[in-house]
Amino acid sequence: VVRSVAGFATLQLYALGLLVGACAVVVHRTRTDNKQPGGDLA
Repeated sequence: VVRSVAGFATLQLYALGLLVGACAVVVHRTRTDNKQPGGDLA
């Protein structure tokens, strides 16, 4: 049971990390587009 809870918590942290990372990428691209119109940097 403890192992399952730990695994679930790890999965939650991983999902949260992906969400934060995605938001950071969107914000970075938005700022880049504002500085350089039409410039999409991966």
